[in-house]
Amino acid sequence: MQLSGSAGGKKNTVSDEPALYFHEFVFLLGLIAVNQMGASEATEPQDKIEAFFIERLQFNPVVPEKKNIMKFEHLLKKQHKRETSKA
Repeated sequence: MQLSGSAGGKKNTVSDEPALYFHEFVFLLGLIAVNQMGASEATEPQDKIEAFFIERLQFNPVVPEKKNIMKFEHLLKKQHKRETSKA
């Protein structure tokens, strides 16, 4: 089967398979997780995605201290602490 294009509008001439950007792959994985975990205990999308990674993909649970490390609010507070400590 010849595929002429792919998500993201790129052509992969080496293998003739669709090529995805990393963020496109992660987005699709999130959609799969939300749809596959529809009847689980988790009700929020982020909880369904986390349950999917742990239950279906066998990832280790995230350590609570590291769970919120990349949230915008956390990064903003971290930057503010750096700026105030320099002054």
